Amino acid sequence: MTTPDSYLTRILSLAACGLPLLLAPPATRAATPTHVESAHPLIGTSEHGHVYPGATAPFGMVQLSPDTRLDTWDGCSGYHYSDTTILGFSHTHLTGTGCADLGDIRVAPISGKIPEQQDRGFPQKFSHTDEQASPGYYSVVFSESKIKAEVTATAHAGFHRYTFPQAAEAHLMFDLGRGIASDPVEGRIVVEKNTVLSGYRHSKGWANDKTYYFVAEFSRPFDSHGFEVDRKALPANSTEGKGQWLVANFDFKDAAKPLLMKIGLSAVSVDAARKNLAAEIPAMNFDRTVAGAKQGWNKVLGKIDIQTADPAIRETFYTALYHSCLAPTLFNDADGGYRGMDHKVHPADGFQNYSTFSLWDTFRAEHPLLTIIQPQRVDDFVGSRESRRNIAFDVLKIRRYI
Repeated sequence: MTTPDSYLTRILSLAACGLPLLLAPPATRAATPTHVESAHPLIGTSEHGHVYPGATAPFGMVQLSPDTRLDTWDGCSGYHYSDTTILGFSHTHLTGTGCADLGDIRVAPISGKIPEQQDRGFPQKFSHTDEQASPGYYSVVFSESKIKAEVTATAHAGFHRYTFPQAAEAHLMFDLGRGIASDPVEGRIVVEKNTVLSGYRHSKGWANDKTYYFVAEFSRPFDSHGFEVDRKALPANSTEGKGQWLVANFDFKDAAKPLLMKIGLSAVSVDAARKNLAAEIPAMNFDRTVAGAKQGWNKVLGKIDIQTADPAIRETFYTALYHSCLAPTLFNDADGGYRGMDHKVHPADGFQNYSTFSLWDTFRAEHPLLTIIQPQRVDDFVGSRESRRNIAFDVLKIRRYI
């Protein structure tokens, strides 16, 4: 009997790749890169690819990625390969779309004196020679400050690791005001203690009306902090407003011990974000989280095996498959609860709720593929509240082209 997976592999082998055989014999596999090693997130970040290179789990709520710009059509994902500066790392991104949005809760590491912020934030120079990206992991070394930034992610949380130059002042800037083509409506940052921050960002953009709550935990306490709201400095332990950011200051003199920070996200509440973080990153172990992310991607990408003597074909195939498994994205918490289109919180009712649908882009090829390699998720896509709304909206758009 032909299984869906084996049927798909034969179709892809002949039609997509032109390959004579899909399943590699054991002797060949030993020298073949793993599925996750064959996918390269930086592919597609130049020209008009509109994809981001940062870290995420398959279909994850969190997309932790560097932002090089906050606008323009080629900046829909927040990153473009032609850029030479990074503004920081935000936790939500779109992939492959023709409109820009998200870029919520941006964090920027800064060494030494804090520069005067610009309209876009705090740009820092980098080179692609000092940049690495693979499914579930991204790293870069900033050219001038020499800070090494590394990020990874789980389904509902992001994990940062920053290695600062020895004997340098270290700062982390939290920017809730500036998103990617999304205007802040209101936000809040609370210093719960000198190792924990929490808050939310409410904004409007292409996604119209959205709120992300967060909880951030540090591996070591910060020595001081400061707020700024609408360019006005405020001495406080919490703030509310639109254009706000917080700086956490560290007297960082030991370069052998990087600064770790993990952040849980939720669309429901701060308490839900805290539970998501505890469920998915219970310990300050960055390398273990990276390993878990890669294991998850190997499982998803391993739904299809190809055999080819040409490494370029393998790279192209698995990078494309990787991009096909970035969206739609989870929009419920680890316990299943979610905020619906009615803005009310709903308990889990037997399915995962998804968001960031772009069905007029994906109905031709991606969704037919996912019915074979991700059938359970497809059932959840159909059951998701936003999906139902988008299907009705997209049918009207599609009719224009029929």
